[in-house]
Formats: sequence, C-alpha cells, structure tokens
Amino acid sequence: LGGVELAKGHAYLSVSVCARVCAGRMRERQLRIETVVKARCPIYVEHMLNILSILFGIVSLVIVIPATIPLLGWANWFALPLIVVGILIGQMSSSNGGRNFCIVVLLIAAIRLSLGGGII
Repeated sequence: LGGVELAKGHAYLSVSVCARVCAGRMRERQLRIETVVKARCPIYVEHMLNILSILFGIVSLVIVIPATIPLLGWANWFALPLIVVGILIGQMSSSNGGRNFCIVVLLIAAIRLSLGGGII
C-alpha cells in the first residue's frame, strides 16, 4: 500500500494513498448528497418541517412576550394563527420538538388572553 513504518509501530499511509482514499470518500459522500436531493427523501423533508415549526414558534413567541405587558394583550390574536400553523406543521414532522414548543407558546398566549378577558 505504500505505507511508512514509524518508531512505535504505527503505520502511516503515504500521501498518494491518502489522496486516493479521501477522493473515494468524497465521491461516496457526493453520491449520498445527490441521492437525497434527487429523490426528495421524505425523512429529510420531515426534519425540515420540524425546523419550520420551531421557526413559527419563535416568531410567535416574539409576538407573545411583549403581549404580556398590560394593554398589549390584543397582540396575542396576531400570534394565534402563527402558533396554529406551527402546530400543524410540527404534527407532520418526524419529531415532536417543534410541535411541543408551539403548544407551550399557545398555552402562554391563551393564559394571557384569558387573564385579560380576550382583549386587554
């Protein structure tokens, strides 16, 4: 293989052998990436749905947090549709993290709305 033996019995590959091994791994990795992209792997899409659900939850949380200030409770009405969309997208996802995060944000918004009578 063209390896070089060093002091403590460790064999190291020569530069040309390393280059061939690395090139083979890069081609294999490129083929895997192309396969995922071309086939539109459902698992890949399901993970992306989880990330999208988390993003909806973060945007909703940015709206819900200031809405806890008195007289700004009406802003929760703008966050509720985003939260529901986040929950629905999270339900289609492969994991539950995004959906659960949106449910927590929904609970915060619902409690705040109920404390303010739905408007204040």
